Amino acid sequence: MAPVNRKQPFELLYLTYVFLVFLFWMPYWVLTSLLPSMRPRSSWTFRETVTARANKYMFFGVCLPDGYQLDAFAVTDIPEQKTLKRSKVVVIPPAKEKYLKGMATIDPSVVPVSIPGYFYRKEMNRTKALPGEKVSMVAHGGGCFALPCSCILDPQVYETLRYSKTDKVFTFEYRLAPQAPWPAPLLDGISAYTYLIDDCGFEPQNIMIGGDSAGAHLILALTRYIRDEMTLPMARCLLLHSPWSDLTVDALPVDSDTLDLTVGGPIVRKMFAANGTIRHVSNRPSVTPLMDFTSPYLSPAFADSPIGSFTGFPTTLLTYGDAESLVPEIMRLKQNMERDGVDLSAVTAPDGVHDFVIMTFWNAEKRRDAWVEIGKWVDKTLVGTQ
Repeated sequence: MAPVNRKQPFELLYLTYVFLVFLFWMPYWVLTSLLPSMRPRSSWTFRETVTARANKYMFFGVCLPDGYQLDAFAVTDIPEQKTLKRSKVVVIPPAKEKYLKGMATIDPSVVPVSIPGYFYRKEMNRTKALPGEKVSMVAHGGGCFALPCSCILDPQVYETLRYSKTDKVFTFEYRLAPQAPWPAPLLDGISAYTYLIDDCGFEPQNIMIGGDSAGAHLILALTRYIRDEMTLPMARCLLLHSPWSDLTVDALPVDSDTLDLTVGGPIVRKMFAANGTIRHVSNRPSVTPLMDFTSPYLSPAFADSPIGSFTGFPTTLLTYGDAESLVPEIMRLKQNMERDGVDLSAVTAPDGVHDFVIMTFWNAEKRRDAWVEIGKWVDKTLVGTQ
């Protein structure tokens, strides 16, 4: 069920209010971005600075606190193919019971459902894998509560296809909090992965799984589930863009990023814990929580992550900007994965914001350079060429 500001006429009234707030603050963002010395990073352009400040305030200062789920829709609604020009929509069936154990069954009231998936490439209408065909399965970001993959994945999809020899990209919708709290996203990730293997016939060694921000968080949880429960074969490799990887802390806000998790973190945690599965101050007295936010499924970069937490994870590439607020937890994630023997590489952008590889407003040259490196890694690791 969508929040009230996703229903008409309330949404129109709310968006009018948001637009007026935007107009009110725009002169301030413009004035404080005119000179390089006034910008968070001197290398940033005027456009990059204004856009970053506007995005940060409008999303974390207005929409998120108001509970407005930007472009949200019921993920169980399957779009009509005629509404899609560049992708092939498929119906991903619920994951089979034989694949579900442990974390996937922690809340019996949360079960797998049918969800939409999308294939991209010239032969997108052919969903059955050819021998040796490579596919990248991508989970979208959006803070675990906003944005469908059809809204924000274009750069991630098309740059992967442009700069690597990957045959296809496959994306999927997953249920969002608070309407469908944990472990609903994990179940949807399991359904999408098993669809590629069982229904489409892709070999696990020909599958790369990845995502950005909250989508990368989901992919880390899916990888852990595959390793821990051993009901599914492991994918060939992971591609993680600016992974949100520690929900126990709120990364300190920095002026050089588009995130403000001192606002967003507490709100998302409350959404995640809405069904009482996760321990939170908002839990009703009658509820008995089954896990904490310190769980490696929710906080893989938790400061006290035990040795061996990432043993058995596949070859991984991390991308991140050194100006983003998630750098401390991304560094913990990187160190812990390397500690446990994961074959890990990283692509870093100097002065880069969160999710810089898909932020089309930010430095085109640095984004292109990063994608060139990503493409080389994908061709070497997944495709088997350089």
